[in-house]
Amino acid sequence: MKTNFFSLIFIVFFCSCNDTFTDDFFEFLFNSKDINISGQCSDRPPLFGEGRFFEIYSMEKVDIQSTKKNIFNKSYVKGSIKYPMYKIPEWKETPVPNEFDTIYLFIENEMQEEENTCFNAGTLKDVLKKKGNFYTFLYDNLGRKKMFIWDIQDKKLYLLSSYEL
Repeated sequence: MKTNFFSLIFIVFFCSCNDTFTDDFFEFLFNSKDINISGQCSDRPPLFGEGRFFEIYSMEKVDIQSTKKNIFNKSYVKGSIKYPMYKIPEWKETPVPNEFDTIYLFIENEMQEEENTCFNAGTLKDVLKKKGNFYTFLYDNLGRKKMFIWDIQDKKLYLLSSYEL
Protein backbone atom coordinates (compact mmCIF):
# COMPACT_ATOMS: atom_id res chain seq x y z
CA MET A 1 0.00 0.00 0.00
CA LYS A 2 2.80 2.44 0.88
CA THR A 3 4.59 1.65 -2.37
CA ASN A 4 1.48 2.49 -4.41
CA PHE A 5 1.04 5.76 -2.53
CA PHE A 6 4.64 6.85 -3.13
CA SER A 7 4.42 5.79 -6.76
CA LEU A 8 1.32 7.92 -7.20
CA ILE A 9 2.99 10.93 -5.53
CA PHE A 10 6.04 10.51 -7.78
CA ILE A 11 3.91 10.34 -10.95
CA VAL A 12 1.87 13.41 -9.96
CA PHE A 13 5.05 15.38 -9.16
CA PHE A 14 6.77 14.34 -12.39
CA CYS A 15 3.75 15.21 -14.52
CA SER A 16 3.34 18.60 -12.85
CA CYS A 17 6.93 19.49 -13.81
CA ASN A 18 6.49 18.55 -17.44
CA ASP A 19 5.19 21.52 -19.43
CA THR A 20 3.89 20.65 -22.84
CA PHE A 21 2.46 23.71 -24.50
CA THR A 22 -0.58 23.45 -26.71
CA ASP A 23 -2.00 25.84 -29.28
CA ASP A 24 -4.45 27.28 -26.77
CA PHE A 25 -1.57 28.08 -24.41
CA PHE A 26 0.10 30.10 -27.19
CA GLU A 27 -3.23 31.80 -27.88
CA PHE A 28 -3.19 32.83 -24.20
CA LEU A 29 0.47 33.87 -24.28
CA PHE A 30 0.08 36.02 -27.40
CA ASN A 31 -3.57 36.99 -26.85
CA SER A 32 -4.23 35.82 -30.43
CA LYS A 33 -6.59 33.32 -32.00
CA ASP A 34 -5.39 30.48 -34.23
CA ILE A 35 -1.70 31.12 -33.67
CA ASN A 36 0.46 28.50 -35.38
CA ILE A 37 3.69 27.77 -33.49
CA SER A 38 5.74 24.60 -33.80
CA GLY A 39 8.59 23.23 -31.71
CA GLN A 40 12.13 23.31 -33.14
CA CYS A 41 14.29 22.28 -30.19
CA SER A 42 13.65 21.02 -26.69
CA ASP A 43 16.24 20.32 -24.03
CA ARG A 44 14.73 19.12 -20.79
CA PRO A 45 16.57 18.12 -17.63
CA PRO A 46 17.08 14.55 -16.51
CA LEU A 47 14.48 13.22 -14.11
CA PHE A 48 16.23 14.59 -11.02
CA GLY A 49 17.84 17.60 -12.71
CA GLU A 50 17.76 21.22 -11.67
CA GLY A 51 14.41 21.91 -13.32
CA ARG A 52 15.49 24.04 -16.25
CA PHE A 53 13.96 23.72 -19.69
CA PHE A 54 15.34 25.28 -22.87
CA GLU A 55 13.13 25.36 -25.94
CA ILE A 56 12.85 27.06 -29.30
CA TYR A 57 9.61 27.41 -31.26
CA SER A 58 9.23 28.41 -34.90
CA MET A 59 6.89 31.31 -35.62
CA GLU A 60 7.20 31.12 -39.42
CA LYS A 61 3.42 30.90 -39.93
CA VAL A 62 2.49 33.67 -37.49
CA ASP A 63 0.99 36.97 -38.67
CA ILE A 64 3.60 39.21 -37.02
CA GLN A 65 1.76 42.55 -37.29
CA SER A 66 -1.52 41.22 -35.93
CA THR A 67 0.18 39.33 -33.11
CA LYS A 68 2.28 42.37 -32.13
CA LYS A 69 -0.92 44.39 -31.84
CA ASN A 70 -2.69 41.72 -29.79
CA ILE A 71 -0.02 41.29 -27.10
CA PHE A 72 -0.71 44.84 -25.89
CA ASN A 73 -4.52 44.66 -26.15
CA LYS A 74 -5.64 44.31 -22.52
CA SER A 75 -9.34 44.67 -23.33
CA TYR A 76 -9.38 41.13 -24.71
CA VAL A 77 -7.39 38.50 -22.90
CA LYS A 78 -8.11 35.03 -24.26
CA GLY A 79 -7.48 32.00 -22.12
CA SER A 80 -7.07 33.58 -18.70
CA ILE A 81 -9.87 31.35 -17.42
CA LYS A 82 -8.19 28.24 -18.83
CA TYR A 83 -4.79 29.19 -17.38
CA PRO A 84 -5.65 30.65 -13.97
CA MET A 85 -2.26 29.58 -12.58
CA TYR A 86 -0.56 32.28 -14.69
CA LYS A 87 -0.70 36.02 -14.45
CA ILE A 88 -1.58 37.77 -17.71
CA PRO A 89 1.66 38.14 -19.73
CA GLU A 90 3.12 41.65 -19.77
CA TRP A 91 5.19 41.89 -22.92
CA LYS A 92 8.00 44.43 -23.17
CA GLU A 93 9.78 45.62 -26.29
CA THR A 94 13.52 45.44 -26.80
CA PRO A 95 16.22 46.66 -26.77
CA VAL A 96 17.17 46.10 -23.15
CA PRO A 97 20.39 48.13 -23.00
CA ASN A 98 21.23 47.68 -19.32
CA GLU A 99 23.23 44.47 -18.76
CA PHE A 100 22.13 44.59 -15.10
CA ASP A 101 18.43 44.44 -15.97
CA THR A 102 16.46 41.62 -14.33
CA ILE A 103 16.20 39.66 -17.57
CA TYR A 104 19.97 39.50 -18.09
CA LEU A 105 20.47 38.48 -14.47
CA PHE A 106 17.88 35.72 -14.88
CA ILE A 107 19.65 34.42 -18.00
CA GLU A 108 23.05 34.46 -16.30
CA ASN A 109 21.71 32.77 -13.18
CA GLU A 110 19.81 30.04 -15.01
CA MET A 111 22.35 29.27 -17.72
CA GLN A 112 25.63 29.57 -15.86
CA GLU A 113 26.24 25.85 -15.48
CA GLU A 114 23.56 24.39 -17.71
CA GLU A 115 24.53 22.94 -21.03
CA ASN A 116 21.79 22.57 -23.58
CA THR A 117 21.47 21.87 -27.27
CA CYS A 118 19.03 24.67 -28.12
CA PHE A 119 20.79 27.98 -27.45
CA ASN A 120 23.29 29.77 -25.24
CA ALA A 121 23.15 32.90 -23.12
CA GLY A 122 24.84 34.94 -25.87
CA THR A 123 22.05 34.13 -28.33
CA LEU A 124 19.38 35.39 -25.92
CA LYS A 125 21.36 38.53 -25.06
CA ASP A 126 21.82 39.34 -28.75
CA VAL A 127 18.07 39.11 -29.34
CA LEU A 128 17.41 41.35 -26.31
CA LYS A 129 19.82 44.00 -27.56
CA LYS A 130 18.12 44.29 -30.97
CA LYS A 131 15.33 46.79 -31.44
CA GLY A 132 11.85 45.43 -32.19
CA ASN A 133 11.83 42.09 -30.35
CA PHE A 134 9.71 41.26 -27.31
CA TYR A 135 10.02 39.40 -24.02
CA THR A 136 7.89 38.47 -21.04
CA PHE A 137 8.04 36.48 -17.82
CA LEU A 138 5.30 34.12 -16.69
CA TYR A 139 5.00 33.00 -13.09
CA ASP A 140 2.73 30.22 -11.95
CA ASN A 141 1.34 29.23 -8.57
CA LEU A 142 3.86 26.36 -8.22
CA GLY A 143 6.84 28.73 -8.12
CA ARG A 144 7.94 28.06 -11.68
CA LYS A 145 9.19 30.93 -13.80
CA LYS A 146 9.18 31.03 -17.59
CA MET A 147 10.90 33.59 -19.74
CA PHE A 148 9.81 33.96 -23.36
CA ILE A 149 11.84 35.96 -25.88
CA TRP A 150 10.24 36.59 -29.26
CA ASP A 151 12.78 37.17 -32.03
CA ILE A 152 10.78 38.93 -34.74
CA GLN A 153 13.48 38.91 -37.46
CA ASP A 154 14.33 35.19 -37.15
CA LYS A 155 10.71 34.24 -36.37
CA LYS A 156 11.61 32.28 -33.24
CA LEU A 157 10.30 32.08 -29.73
CA TYR A 158 12.86 31.16 -27.06
CA LEU A 159 11.77 29.66 -23.75
CA LEU A 160 13.84 29.40 -20.62
CA SER A 161 11.83 27.78 -17.85
CA SER A 162 12.97 27.23 -14.29
CA TYR A 163 11.58 25.85 -11.09
CA GLU A 164 12.97 24.99 -7.68
CA LEU A 165 12.33 21.63 -6.05
